Amino acid sequence: MQWTIILEATSGWGERTCTPVYTLSRPMLDLKPEQVGLSLAEAKSLLARLQEQLIRQQADEYATCRRVCPRCHQMQPVKEYQPRILDTLFGPVQVESPRWQVCRCRCHWDHPPTFSPLSEILPQRCTPELEYLLARFASLMPYRQVVRFLQEFFPLSSTLNHATVRNRTLRVAQRMEAALAAEAPVRPAPKEQPVAAGASAPAAAAEAQGVLICMDTGFVRSCDSGGARHFEVTVGRCERPGGSGEAFGFVADPTADPIGKARWPVLLARQGHQLSQPLTVISDGADAFVALAQRLGATHILDWFHVTMRFERLHQILRGLQRSHPVEAAAWKDLATRAKWRLWHGQHFRVLEALEDIEDDLGPTERPFWQHAEDRPLTLLLHALWALQAFVAANAASLVNYGERYRRGERISTAVVESMVNRVIGRRMAKKQQMRWSRRGAHLLVQIRLAVLEGGLQDVFRHWYPRFPLPVAGEAAPA
Repeated sequence: MQWTIILEATSGWGERTCTPVYTLSRPMLDLKPEQVGLSLAEAKSLLARLQEQLIRQQADEYATCRRVCPRCHQMQPVKEYQPRILDTLFGPVQVESPRWQVCRCRCHWDHPPTFSPLSEILPQRCTPELEYLLARFASLMPYRQVVRFLQEFFPLSSTLNHATVRNRTLRVAQRMEAALAAEAPVRPAPKEQPVAAGASAPAAAAEAQGVLICMDTGFVRSCDSGGARHFEVTVGRCERPGGSGEAFGFVADPTADPIGKARWPVLLARQGHQLSQPLTVISDGADAFVALAQRLGATHILDWFHVTMRFERLHQILRGLQRSHPVEAAAWKDLATRAKWRLWHGQHFRVLEALEDIEDDLGPTERPFWQHAEDRPLTLLLHALWALQAFVAANAASLVNYGERYRRGERISTAVVESMVNRVIGRRMAKKQQMRWSRRGAHLLVQIRLAVLEGGLQDVFRHWYPRFPLPVAGEAAPA
């Protein structure tokens, strides 16, 4: 038995052509299970030939239509024909790309002397669907695995390699960054009037709370042999009051992130931040985050988790002292708990008093505890007290009444961002992924990965290509 697949095409002016595309044969009697239906290799070959015929006929018809001058309706002269290879999801296709000279009736206009019609429809020499799939899968797995995965199911070219996947993926990210830089941050006018009497209590509370920015960092191995072995990637989330928010990520380096400070007005404008509303930044207290909060005119809050970890170190030492100094350890533990309770309720100025009481009970601090083995735990306790006192004094401006914020249902930690660091950075760029990154490459890949995990990559492509088809599978897949 033999089948012949014929492609019948009807042009816009009524011309009909029939082109044989693929021939398939099967035996009648000696039929094996592996010969039933289409195999994967046959399906890939059929799709490749069908794609080739479709694109060539589309390119010829579009180029013929664009040759007609839109003003005088005369055929424009031919400059040259050049072969051009277009990368598609079903294999590369080579077409004859003509270049037309601009008609004489339009020479005095602001037009280039020649133009290529195929460059108008495919400026990237790649179909949007292939560009989308390369960017999506490259954000979830290494570049080489993307090549092997797609070549397993699609008739892609054998010349497709990891460098091509990386370049096309980063090109999409660069286009997204350019669109973000060009976006004008239009903020609503400040609202000085009070909330209306009929407004609900949650709406009024959300209006008073303002926009919240949570930030954290993760470390990525650097490929720069002359610099540091690791560099930081910042990941965060900008949340509107009482609603959802938008995730962001960047590498704090002018060479990696040319947008820099221009990113924040756009993010705040997207969340509807008004000048009359407060702005809050929660972080681990890094100097860069504190400086950012000061530049934005925001209130910086130290993450409660990092505060508790400082007290946990003190409690561990006190638990070790319960055997050698049971009475003193119990009293010191009570003072440490009291200091933590005061810090939870925003009384950071009284925290130092409780810590100083423990230090006074230790006796004269000039005595060299480390010269005697039995006094080694006391030395560790003294150093932990000094470190905690310096920490509270240095971050006094970022310590707030955590208990009051917690009772109001507001955030007091960056736990949601710490999980994002694991999803965005850890699973793709660190941990078991033994690879090194440039700062620019890591910054651009973070933009693609955030768009995929947050489900916004489809919207980006629909904005670029209004007729972009909707994929059947959801894009927000776990990495």
